[in-house]
Amino acid sequence: MKALSLIAAGALAAGSLTAQTSLTTAVDFTVTDIHGVEHTLFEYLDAGKHVCLDFMFTTCGPCQSNQPYFTEAYHLFGCNEGDVIFLSLETTVGDAETEAYEQNFAGDNPPPIASCTDGGACEAASPYGIAAFPTFILIAPDRTILEQDIWPLSAGAQTFVDYLTPYGIDQMACVVDVEEVERTAVVAYPNPAQSTVQLQLPSGTDVARIEVADLTGRLVHAESTAGANAVLDVAAWTEGVYAVTVYRGAQTA
Repeated sequence: MKALSLIAAGALAAGSLTAQTSLTTAVDFTVTDIHGVEHTLFEYLDAGKHVCLDFMFTTCGPCQSNQPYFTEAYHLFGCNEGDVIFLSLETTVGDAETEAYEQNFAGDNPPPIASCTDGGACEAASPYGIAAFPTFILIAPDRTILEQDIWPLSAGAQTFVDYLTPYGIDQMACVVDVEEVERTAVVAYPNPAQSTVQLQLPSGTDVARIEVADLTGRLVHAESTAGANAVLDVAAWTEGVYAVTVYRGAQTA
């Protein structure tokens, strides 16, 4: 079942449930994803790419449960290096909430996602008139909307395979470039700690990204700082062992 807004419920009751966008031709847009990368729809289409759009919002239960399938399909079709570009448009909130959603529901190495208020996704989504979420559509290089609603995902990611391959969109391996980084030491004290931990961060002028994970690999804390030191409040954390990773520019510690 998809999530419907109250306004959309009235509109849908009077019309068809078959297509979640009534458009048959794409409308151009430019959005910036939560990692600062800009995406322009017609630039992708003009390059001969198909584009698979995911219209969603962060508190939508069906969006949360189906987001891993969109990520898996992204991997099956080459992680945006193949015939098709996968892109999510969040339609309610900003980058911070959208990044939290990505971390909690999208899985490893997800496709790009642009937020409503910070990334311009609401303005981009508006012409498509989406009333039920999630809605996945497929656009051809000639701007024709080939599929107005890829749903339901009854076969998970295989549903995307079944929809996309008849249009000559080939699967390919997802190759992820691994950038070599310089590793430096980060000092944490006191260790072990009961209430706060002070971190001495690698030197540099770039903003430092601090990530803390438990031994299962689950991210329990993340923050960014421009300073040389940081203080983590750990008083409410469950007793255990945690891994701290700090990224600053080309360095990781």
